[in-house]
Amino acid sequence: MLFLIVLIMTTPLYMEDWSAQDLKDKEFWIYLSVTISIIGLFLWICFGTYYKIENGYLYHRSAIFRGKMKISSIRKIEYHSGWYVPVLYRPSTDTIGVIITYNKFDEIYFSPKERDELVEDLLKINPEIEVGRSEKNKPKKNNC
Repeated sequence: MLFLIVLIMTTPLYMEDWSAQDLKDKEFWIYLSVTISIIGLFLWICFGTYYKIENGYLYHRSAIFRGKMKISSIRKIEYHSGWYVPVLYRPSTDTIGVIITYNKFDEIYFSPKERDELVEDLLKINPEIEVGRSEKNKPKKNNC
């Protein structure tokens, strides 16, 4: 998908009819700088998102958003997949992940590459964490 975005945004650069005058044109450089900035932002989000467990904390980072939570404060982990994620804060890059409920009502959505491994590591530190599936992913009952 990133390749498609880059291709669309850089299409004017591949047009056959540009000349040396275009390189002197102020609008060309503005367009080019905006394009490079947007591509850089996408790359930063894609490659700058990670999660790590260290010293009893779960650290997360996604571009400019950073945070940590005590693993002992995690109450519930729900497996989730789908486009709609019923959580406000989502430092993630995928539609398949986990919803972590911590403290009293705080929720966060993560999408680690190895979500089962993350859940296992969290359970080793805090075995009282309840693990389940998101309400959206539960099988629907047939009311007929």
